[in-house]
Amino acid sequence: MYLIVFFFLGLMLPSAYAKSADGELPLLGSPWFEKCPKENEHAIKNCVIERSIYVGNESRSRLATISIEILKGNREALLRFLVPLETLLPMGLTFLLPEENTFKGFFLFCDVNGCYSQIKLNQGELQNLINTNSFIITYSNLKSANKNNEVRLAIDAGDLSVKIKELLKKPSK
Repeated sequence: MYLIVFFFLGLMLPSAYAKSADGELPLLGSPWFEKCPKENEHAIKNCVIERSIYVGNESRSRLATISIEILKGNREALLRFLVPLETLLPMGLTFLLPEENTFKGFFLFCDVNGCYSQIKLNQGELQNLINTNSFIITYSNLKSANKNNEVRLAIDAGDLSVKIKELLKKPSK
């Protein structure tokens, strides 16, 4: 099924809707949640916050998973993106913060879960991410309905700033 996806998700809103060629499909988003590696002598404590965006009801299809890791010193962040396998790799992924330039991420690798990209933000860009209400992710996918194969996800940041501030308070090893 071909989709052009434009949506805004609220943290507490269980679903939103996007227009497709044959009607409306529900879009679902998980809340931002913290994920930390298990403590052991070899693990570095680098917790991340993560959110996944889906389309569909019973047979949900993931459109994107976004994770944010605060790097040592709390001055930079690493944004990681996981998108479906049908993604056109040469096009990369773009991340747009309001009042900022567009950041370009290239795909690092793909596995059975999808294709991975990452973008590093400096201290000022991290602060803009903390202060934003929304951001946009764009990538190209073979299953997109438009002729550019573009998937454009406009994402409501919800309580992202609260989660990032909590993560900034955690000591890293």
